[in-house]
Amino acid sequence: MTDCLQLTERFASSGIESIKFTSSSTEANLLALSLACASTNRRKILVFRGSHYGIGLSFSDILDKNNLNAPFDFLYGIYNDVGNTAAVLSSIAPNSLAAILVEPLQEVAGYEEATQDFLHFLNERAILLGAFLIVDETISSRLAYQGISAQMGLKPDLVTIGGWISGGTPLAACAGRRDLFEKFIPSLPNSANNLHLSIAAAYASLELYDAKAVERLNTMGQDLRVKLQRLLKANGIEDTEQCLTPTSVNTAIAEVSFSGPVTDAADIHIDKMSLSPRPNETTDVKATMWISGTGSLLCVQFSGPQAESLRMLFWHHMLAHGILTGEKGHVALNLAMGEEVVGRFIQVVEKFVVLYRDAMTL
Repeated sequence: MTDCLQLTERFASSGIESIKFTSSSTEANLLALSLACASTNRRKILVFRGSHYGIGLSFSDILDKNNLNAPFDFLYGIYNDVGNTAAVLSSIAPNSLAAILVEPLQEVAGYEEATQDFLHFLNERAILLGAFLIVDETISSRLAYQGISAQMGLKPDLVTIGGWISGGTPLAACAGRRDLFEKFIPSLPNSANNLHLSIAAAYASLELYDAKAVERLNTMGQDLRVKLQRLLKANGIEDTEQCLTPTSVNTAIAEVSFSGPVTDAADIHIDKMSLSPRPNETTDVKATMWISGTGSLLCVQFSGPQAESLRMLFWHHMLAHGILTGEKGHVALNLAMGEEVVGRFIQVVEKFVVLYRDAMTL
């Protein structure tokens, strides 16, 4: 297929030779792990705390016994911590590790970037242990024309690529060495057979999202982060990532009032939103707000005792003003956006900051 050729040529620097389309990023990552286990005849998979590779592959809370994760034999390392990861790998029996699965950009943490040293350590250790390095680029591959793996000089065995290639319609891909795909893939049914619209969208988007477009969006994203950081500083809000993990505290409830079924922005009453502490819990510590991310991806984050409430309020506030963000504050710029859209985004964020800065100023 032409779109397969487009992808293999574009991401060839990452060692990609063959591609299998799937209907979701979850399916692509599950396929990659299954390929690694089948090829090595091993079961252990190293993943990282706080990572989310899809439904059934989520490790934001590894102590949750009610999780729905796939039944692989998972090991847990700390993201960006070479020493901890080395210790985890040293603790297992020889010839037992099937794969290392890593995101170059940890989405749940607000698009935290993996360091080059960390990624190269994983690449080298995978080779040493005879295991697969699987790089989950379902999100990060949009940030570099040939993907982050190529930009970082990595040589993964498998790479997964997400729905951005088809403009958000259902489509993803598992890609890697030709010998693996020739041995295992021909016997698998193709879940993407009926996704004709997605395949057509991928063909068009790969043409449009060329190297210049990637650079334009990344530059726009960096400029937006800087302006938002200046906005926070001007309003006395400490813009820092040296604070509590944003999901580690949840001591307040957001009260949001509606006038019945929500059918448009007018049904959400911003002036009736409030921060209400949970009974018997302190609100003495101020919350804080900051902007994380890289390139065309950014995340509006909150920390402190009212973090969850502020996050909910921010999402409803933006929605009420006609702007849809992720519920966790994630924002992804796209090709249709220009300076006018970015300017309006900043104006709406400023309204939110003015409304709730008393809860965030130190």
